[in-house]
Amino acid sequence: MPKRWLPLEANPEVMNAFARHLGLSDDFAFHDIYGFDDELLDFVPQPCVAVLLLFPITPATEAIEGEPKPETSSSGEPWFARQTVGNACGTMGVLHAALNGAGATKPGSYFEQLRARCEGLDADARAKIIESDDALETAHVGASVEGQSEVPREDAEVDLHFVALVEANGGIWELDGRKPTGPAYHGPSSDKGLLRDCVPVIKKFMNAANGSIHFNAIALAANLG
Repeated sequence: MPKRWLPLEANPEVMNAFARHLGLSDDFAFHDIYGFDDELLDFVPQPCVAVLLLFPITPATEAIEGEPKPETSSSGEPWFARQTVGNACGTMGVLHAALNGAGATKPGSYFEQLRARCEGLDADARAKIIESDDALETAHVGASVEGQSEVPREDAEVDLHFVALVEANGGIWELDGRKPTGPAYHGPSSDKGLLRDCVPVIKKFMNAANGSIHFNAIALAANLG
């Protein structure tokens, strides 16, 4: 039977405590994104090195695809691992955000040790390392019981899902560990910065959700505290 964990709450405080335990740099923190107009985006500190998007799983959101990958993408795609643990999308989002955010991890930290263990492995082999990592599971369980929401059962069906949006090799990428095709390319990055470059991608998911309000966006950005 596939392994299942408790879901991680879409809460920057919970994610910051979890990520600090794994070795997030003191220079970065997770922040709420309150909206996608320029005035609200300005509340997010810069630089922003990743965005986590929580969205409802529907046939329409499942059908969203990226653009054709650039010919040079194979050598410049972001760090990516498959998700084989049920309800672990929040942890996978944190891993994908931290390991692709420039300067976001402390030297010698769990994040960097995981990167070293996964060096040269494909996404499926990385998934096996993550699934069998007792230290990561313990940290996830500790984080999953924090926050303000009622903790669901491990076997509960959760219809919300996290993905990470990051910049790599001059492009914007969606990292969803459930997708066997790997990172999805969503076009070139611009001088507007990652946060604003992610807005069209986020709106694809919002438009596909038929008016659902079950969305949350969290930025991994500069820590002002």
